[in-house]
Amino acid sequence: MPRVLHAYFLVIVFSFSALAQQIEVTSDGQHILHLMPAQQVAVNAFLKLHPDLSLVNCPTTGPDASWCKTAYSNWQRTVEGQSAQPQFPSAAWGDFRGNGVIDFALAFHTMKAGNTPAGRHQELVVFENLGEDRYKPVIASTEPWGPCLDGLLFHPKRKQLEFWCNTAHGTAKWNGTMFVGKTLAGD
Repeated sequence: MPRVLHAYFLVIVFSFSALAQQIEVTSDGQHILHLMPAQQVAVNAFLKLHPDLSLVNCPTTGPDASWCKTAYSNWQRTVEGQSAQPQFPSAAWGDFRGNGVIDFALAFHTMKAGNTPAGRHQELVVFENLGEDRYKPVIASTEPWGPCLDGLLFHPKRKQLEFWCNTAHGTAKWNGTMFVGKTLAGD
């Protein structure tokens, strides 16, 4: 009987770890996000419809590995200072809509310069969990910051996504029917 229980326990642990996002830290300190397979399928489908967008992440927007490592450390301290759980600088997951289902959000930026002060714009996209390994992408916020994103977090007490770049910041919050993005100027 104990052998059966032990084998059952191993299956549960394996299944749980296969169902969670994973953060890989490379030897040079880079942080790489690995989404669950169904989440990756949803992101790939979104990017196929929006080929001008690219995921904001330090290895593609930061000057070098040392800078990225410092940026990650700064982001982590900021998130912890907000009494939130560090997840990933350009991604967050949680019960964004208050329905008991875990959604996830990613920050993207345009790859080509546009008609904004920064030349590019950033989009915060929430992938609403529809169940059965299906996600619906919803653009929650569009900002003129280009690839600049110092951090993203889901604040469970304020029940909103929060993002910042230099002295500007913003939020995206579910109002019961849709996500409402709001940009706030800094000091």
